[in-house]
Order: sequence, then structure tokens, then C-alpha cells
Amino acid sequence: MASNALTWTVKWRAREVDWPTIVRRAIRANAISYLNPPIKNFGVPGIRKAAALAPSWGEIIDDAPAQLAKMALLIEGGGTGGGLFRRMYRDFLSEANIHLKSDLIDEARELVDQSSNGWTEASALLDHFKSDQTSLDSVAEIFSRNADLEEQAFGLLSQL
Repeated sequence: MASNALTWTVKWRAREVDWPTIVRRAIRANAISYLNPPIKNFGVPGIRKAAALAPSWGEIIDDAPAQLAKMALLIEGGGTGGGLFRRMYRDFLSEANIHLKSDLIDEARELVDQSSNGWTEASALLDHFKSDQTSLDSVAEIFSRNADLEEQAFGLLSQL
């Protein structure tokens, strides 16, 4: 899912494209990269780290309600995560599976969809945070659940 800050210009060559091979390789490489990020702040390890830290955010973040509302906006509508980007990846997997016809992709797609719903739920909790510990504990639980879902989804995709 992460772009590694790269951009690409695609030039078409007049030849037949082996879409199944290209798409399978790309999804597999992406999944392996997502599960094994260069630092622990990305991918599944990053989600687990956020889950561990979330319960303390009310105490350690100055003006936590305002700052967590900004975080919610980034999680859901910007940055490189949240429900929006997972829904986009879910839809990409649906389109990719037109070429691949893989049960693994169907399973992974469902897991990514579940995770996208969790991100949207966590974002809403952060957006409405009013210094109550219960909502941060809930966010931590959602992050942990999402980490499990995404680890399972990308584990499936790494097998392509």
C-alpha cells in the first residue's frame, strides 16, 4: 500500500501484456513489503505500535481533543491509511481478481474491507474525543483488531 515516495511514467509498448503475471507479482511484492516495513512505524507493526500508544494519548498530547480530531481527519481522508485508502485497495483487489480469479484475493479483499470499517470507526471515536479514556481504549482495540485483519489479508496476498 505504501508508495515509497516513487512516481512512475508508463509508456505503452505495442505488445501483448501478461496481466495476470504482472498483477500477481505486484500484489505479492506489495504484501511482502507491507508486512516487513523498513521501520516499525509502518504497516502492521506501525498499527500495533499505535494500538499500544493510543490509551495514553489523552495524557501525553497537549490539547488532545483538538489534536485527535486532526488525527481523525488524516486517518480517514488523507495520509496513507484509514478507511478511505483501504476501501480503495479493496476495490483494486476486486478489479485485479478479474484477471487472477483467486480465492486468496477474495479472502484478502474481505479482510481489507473489515479493516476499512474499523478505521472509519476509530476515526469517528478520535474525532469526538472529549477526554474520556473509554474511547481511547476502544481505539486501541480497533487498531489491534485491524492489525490482525491486515496481517492475515497481506499474508494471504504474499502467497500469490
